[in-house]
Amino acid sequence: MPLLDRGDATLTRGLLLAIAVVAPVLLVGLPLLDWVRGEPLVWAGAVDRQGEVPGAVAGSTVRWNGGVDVTVDGAPAGLWLLTLATGVVLALAVVAVALLLRRVVGDVRAGRPFTQQGLRALRGVGLVVASASILVPVLDGVATSAVLDHAVADDGLSLAIDFSPLWLLAGVLVLVVAEAFRHGLELTHDVDGLV
Repeated sequence: MPLLDRGDATLTRGLLLAIAVVAPVLLVGLPLLDWVRGEPLVWAGAVDRQGEVPGAVAGSTVRWNGGVDVTVDGAPAGLWLLTLATGVVLALAVVAVALLLRRVVGDVRAGRPFTQQGLRALRGVGLVVASASILVPVLDGVATSAVLDHAVADDGLSLAIDFSPLWLLAGVLVLVVAEAFRHGLELTHDVDGLV
C-alpha cells in the first residue's frame, strides 16, 4: 500500500512544481523586467552598524530601516547584474530542491521510498540547501556593498554578511536523513535477496 494516497501525492508534487516555476519569476524575472523597463534599481541590504547612513549621491536615495533601502536611478548594467546574482542563485536552489523533492514524493507515492534515485535526490537537496545557505548571503553582502559604493558618497560602511546557520543546519540534517535512507535502501536489497 502506498504511503501517500494519489490526491496527496498529486497536490504535493503540484505545489513543488508551482514553487519551481514561481520562484524564478519572483526572484529574477520581476527585477529583470524592472531593469529592461528602465525602472530604478531598488535594493535592501544588511550593513555592519546601526545609525545614520551618510548622504546619497545624485540619482540615489538611501533609507535606514535596521539595514539600508537604496534606490538608484539609471543604475549601470554591472550593478544590475550583481544584484540579480543573489536572486539567480537562490532561484536555482529553490528550483533544484523542488524538483528533487518531487522525485522523492514520486518514489514514496509508488510505495518505494528507498530507491537509489531517491537517495541521490535527498543528497542533492542537502547539498543545495547547505551550499545556498553560504553562497546567497555572501552574494547579497557583496551586492549590498557595491550598491552602497555606487549610491553613497564615502559611506563608511563595510561589507556585512547576514548569515543564518539554521539553513546550513537544515542542509546537514537532510544529508543525515539521506544517510538513513541509504541504510533503508541496503535493508530493502537485503530483504529482496531473502525472498
